Amino acid sequence: MLTELGTTPAGPDSHVVQFYETDDELTEAVASFLAEAIRSGGAAIVIAEPWHRARFAHALAARGISVAAARRDGALIERDAASTLARLTSRQGPEPAAFDTEIGALLRLADRRGGPVRIYGELVGLLWQRNQPGPALALESLWNELGRREQFSLFCSYPQPARQQADTVRQVAELHSAVQAGTLPDALQANPPDVAAFYDPDPRSPARARRMVRDTLSDRHLSHLAEDTIIVVSELAANAVRHARSGLAVTLANTPVGVRISVTDSSGQLPALHRAAPNAEAGRGLQLVDRLANRWGVTLRPAGKTVWAELG
Repeated sequence: MLTELGTTPAGPDSHVVQFYETDDELTEAVASFLAEAIRSGGAAIVIAEPWHRARFAHALAARGISVAAARRDGALIERDAASTLARLTSRQGPEPAAFDTEIGALLRLADRRGGPVRIYGELVGLLWQRNQPGPALALESLWNELGRREQFSLFCSYPQPARQQADTVRQVAELHSAVQAGTLPDALQANPPDVAAFYDPDPRSPARARRMVRDTLSDRHLSHLAEDTIIVVSELAANAVRHARSGLAVTLANTPVGVRISVTDSSGQLPALHRAAPNAEAGRGLQLVDRLANRWGVTLRPAGKTVWAELG
């Protein structure tokens, strides 16, 4: 096992984009992403249009979070996307100084909680809908610059693009660490990016992660790797839910020889590889990972850890 201590302040889930077809699929992904920040003592910042803010609040409540208490305690900070965008852009596009002032103020509010900060923003999506791809890309770059100075995870969203937007879609994907798992735009099919998915601390989450991995590998014509990869993600996701009692982010990336699967949770406790007795009914999870993976390891992060495995 390889352990990297404090070497990766941002992980593959640090700047995720979703190209969504329906509000339902957007809501579920964003709610799982935001909920973990609140559960783990941090803050969730939502910069969205009113109907999306209402949908997210309902989905958070369905996950057992008191939205009223979270708002009161500063665990849930909500802002309107259109008015926020107006304050940080001019006719020429996003203004770096205004962006730093506007978003910096929100980060200072969130940092008072002392835990992880997760941000959902649809500022770029608004620019996209207004047929302003250049300013949208410039704004994504400002987010990335800020992410190099501050610690937060960011989730952006765009309505599913038209075919004629292929070049811009590829540029958008390149500015993100991963794309939310699901139906990828046609422009990304030939050279698929890393994909990420967020899950709640729910016993059903490992099965959902297995389904995501199976579907993604099938789409990438890598079904010959599915059996072992599904076993690995199942064990890592189950450990996050059962032992870390945490929500999780699952990321799948292509490698030159196969795939890399990563599971990030909010616990800093390192997994331990135990040699279970032959007749033991539990404790074999990491033994399976160790046997099936070419190599695997753990990266400690400021707000938890990532357990990863490479197969091929």
